[in-house]
Amino acid sequence: MQSAGPVLDVPGNFIDFGRVPRGGSARDSFIVANVGTGTLHLQAPYLIGGSRGDYRIIAPAGDVALPSSRFIRVIVEYAPVDSGCVSAGIVLRSDGGSDTLIVTGCAVDTAPPVIYGLIWFGGVPIGQCTDRTVNLYNGGDTAVVIRALTDLSPGDPFIATTVIPPEGITIPPRSFVPFSFRFCPTTLGLAGVVVHLVTSSEIFEISLFGTGGSPQVVIDPAEIDFGDVPFGSHRDSSFTIHNYTASPVTLGGQGFSLPVFSPGAPAQSGLVIPAGDSAVVRVRFTPDAPGSDYTGIDTLQGIGPGYLLLRGTSPIRALKSWTIWLDSNTARVGGIARLRLRIEPPLGAGDGVAGLRVRLRYDSTALFLRSATSSVAGVAVEHPSDGIAELTIGGGPGGDLADLDFLGLATGHEVNSVVMESVTGLPPGDTVVPGNGRVLLEGCIIGHVPQLGLRIAVHAVRLDPDGSVAVDYAAPAGSRGVVRVVSAAGRELLRRTLEEGTGEEAHVRLSLAGLPGGLYFVALVAAGDQSVVPMVLSR
Repeated sequence: MQSAGPVLDVPGNFIDFGRVPRGGSARDSFIVANVGTGTLHLQAPYLIGGSRGDYRIIAPAGDVALPSSRFIRVIVEYAPVDSGCVSAGIVLRSDGGSDTLIVTGCAVDTAPPVIYGLIWFGGVPIGQCTDRTVNLYNGGDTAVVIRALTDLSPGDPFIATTVIPPEGITIPPRSFVPFSFRFCPTTLGLAGVVVHLVTSSEIFEISLFGTGGSPQVVIDPAEIDFGDVPFGSHRDSSFTIHNYTASPVTLGGQGFSLPVFSPGAPAQSGLVIPAGDSAVVRVRFTPDAPGSDYTGIDTLQGIGPGYLLLRGTSPIRALKSWTIWLDSNTARVGGIARLRLRIEPPLGAGDGVAGLRVRLRYDSTALFLRSATSSVAGVAVEHPSDGIAELTIGGGPGGDLADLDFLGLATGHEVNSVVMESVTGLPPGDTVVPGNGRVLLEGCIIGHVPQLGLRIAVHAVRLDPDGSVAVDYAAPAGSRGVVRVVSAAGRELLRRTLEEGTGEEAHVRLSLAGLPGGLYFVALVAAGDQSVVPMVLSR
């Protein structure tokens, strides 16, 4: 039942923009509705709080006059200037009440402060040293200071040849500085260490690897980088083993057993290299997971280890945050409200979405889902239980997914939510922010009030286009009664004497000509009982 006079309704009181790149922007919105009678006069929403400069109200641009059972969408933009999380308030003032909605968001740098990774020294003969340099890159907008380097102890075959002064090493914004290490192996075989680079912002890791080997066997090159290789494809490369010894050596290969790196020909995994000879060995990178991968091949058996580093990357799909919108709409009782289901950002061919499954919940006494259609792909609808609809939508480009047509039924609730309980079928790791829809019903509003203990009942009240109201009722056999239309203040406006009751459903029609729009009550009086239901008349 609608309240007498305008009433401000703001479903929810919080909008979280999440993580937004500094210098970028994001938009979100919420609904403001008038769930009372008469026109609600809403002042232009405005921001409060010390961080309100990071937010901007896009719409509405000024004051709004909102008729009964109407709504407006308030659009807010978050454009962070500085790093960190900030909040503000949106004040909504009207003659139908006031409310404050909180918005919050966190600004993040568009690039990591320092790029770090792995340094491979290759095979270094025992008693010799090799230097390697890595460029530490600051991709942020503020300077980063290197304070210290940890996890390198005296006697370690790896040493840092770049000295960090007491004031640290400053990396200006969007610049790099070189940082060098030395590897001096003392034993045969693979050696490695992970060092921690302590900066003014956080701690980064750099992995150092190398092998101590015999100068009588040379592996050229000591490292193969396959670069970026997409899923479903591969890339080949090769290396050469020079055997300068007086005995044959055999190509082993713990790395050959790994699915990510495989030899070009299986027979090469047991390849024998004669004394004084060389052999070209082919290797293949076939990525089976996103991200970076690397392994070593223990190439020599019987003479001591020689080590070759293989590395490659399969491009990592950036995780996305999707917003699934379900538009709100208004309909008269008995009419159709179309709610459009949209997704932002639009689905693209690279998103790997084969289909979406959306589970909706709504009040089945208020709404009936008549149809679901899509211009993008087919839509299948299942109804596992009353008031639940499960939509399976084929994935495809475009932001509009489906149009849902809801039939407005007679109900005691003029504001009816359509809630997205779940969304599945998006790529793993992605997050979904649901934007629920609403149907605002106008015209005849029937309250489903239990008629327990009453011998009479009003089954339905229908407002007809000709300006009359049809009342379906039941009264005991032999009883005589009246039907009345009463104002919200309790004043009787119309009265009609009923025919003698039969115990079955009967009908009576009253002309509403001359009555202005507003809230009224239909009262049935018979057999000593009275049944009252509300009715909203829109003009």
